[in-house]
Amino acid sequence: MNHWTRAAAAAGLAAAALLGGCKESKLTRDNLAQVKPGMTLTQVEAILGRGELEPTAEGTSISGAGIGSTDGRGKPPKIMVWKEGRTRITVTFQNDKVLDVVPENVD
Repeated sequence: MNHWTRAAAAAGLAAAALLGGCKESKLTRDNLAQVKPGMTLTQVEAILGRGELEPTAEGTSISGAGIGSTDGRGKPPKIMVWKEGRTRITVTFQNDKVLDVVPENVD
């Protein structure tokens, strides 16, 4: 093997190692279809991975679908968000159960 062939082989191996380390996105249509009303946050995170709590106005929350506020019969809604690049999935939980799911740019 000459110098250039060895350099090309080493570069190819380095690229393969880097690509092999990439994780596959959990924010897919198939996974989104598994998220159903009534599921708990733990169940949703088992499908989509760890989400982030969406900051909301104190005492009031509004989901992407306009669902929100407290009615005195339970906890205020909690909004969790999963983001990756342009993909975003917003899930509203009421009384610790999925109430609403709003996907954006999910392939």
